[in-house]
Amino acid sequence: MLTKLLIHLVYLLYSKLIIFEIIVRSNLFPNIKLLYSGWNGGFGFGDHVSFCVNIKSKVKRNSKIFCYSIQQFETAQFFYEKEYLIKSIFSIPKFLSESGIGFKYLITNSNFKPHKLMSAHNKKLNLTLNYGTAKQIKHIRNRIKKFQITERLKILLENKTIAIAIKNYSYNKKKNSDINFQKRQTRNLNKIYKLIHVISNKNIKVILLGKNTNYFVKLVSDKKLIDNKKIFLFDDLSNNYSIADQVYLAENTVGFAGNGSGDMIFFDTLRKKILLFDYYRVENANLYLKNRTCLYKKILNKKNKKKEIFDWLKVYNSKDHKLIENSYNEIYKVAKNKFNI
Repeated sequence: MLTKLLIHLVYLLYSKLIIFEIIVRSNLFPNIKLLYSGWNGGFGFGDHVSFCVNIKSKVKRNSKIFCYSIQQFETAQFFYEKEYLIKSIFSIPKFLSESGIGFKYLITNSNFKPHKLMSAHNKKLNLTLNYGTAKQIKHIRNRIKKFQITERLKILLENKTIAIAIKNYSYNKKKNSDINFQKRQTRNLNKIYKLIHVISNKNIKVILLGKNTNYFVKLVSDKKLIDNKKIFLFDDLSNNYSIADQVYLAENTVGFAGNGSGDMIFFDTLRKKILLFDYYRVENANLYLKNRTCLYKKILNKKNKKKEIFDWLKVYNSKDHKLIENSYNEIYKVAKNKFNI
């Protein structure tokens, strides 16, 4: 209880400081327009990448990107020179969640006015389609030339490689019993271990995304699956998990497989091959390009025995519903064809 209270106070304090800085900057420097993310709840890592990709035409000497977290500033630095960026004096540190602060405190404040962006592919839609335009992809490829890529990563990516990212929250037993909490994760990890093993035995390197503090990464490490010959952790290959290294990885792998998460954003933007499994129904999924293949979780209604795709917007309960994940055979069949395994 005390921990929750402290977290609440810390998040509240940062939100007040960020709002204060926005107000002060807007009054002291009225000729400098602050451009910042958070529109329509876009506070996550992937949301900010999409923001940086799509805000380019708005960024000028009198319209600068205001980064209110350290992660946002590091991300924006890949896309833009520092003269077009403003780093908040009260930047949210990496161990705190921008989404936790944004959804609870920033989004409801009348002084928080994130820039609204519409999709580059459909002007009637908010920024929901993350794949880049030809112009955006060209800009990213030009930018990557300005950065030093970790040498070990460059050497490894001379081989055929697939990137995999998995979300798992089995440590949180109380929340994990709630079906609705399971939207963005895979609970049955045995099929993942088997998938990694099979791919790596096909003369294909596997790079697992996620920092070493990530729970799935810890589980994989404990099982000693990382051999540094066929299976690698990106956190061990990249210096400081840099944005440039993440982009280089996406550009030079066969593609991405795993759960929907911020880890896939550069693969999505660069239009690389993507296989999402244990996924859920999302807005405008039919408008994505064919480079994306989605395998959906199912929900079984225990009363009428009918199945439906797990819907992000619906609320389910374990009394009346049963969650059905994709099987190993389903995943491997698609992965085999998509990635030429």
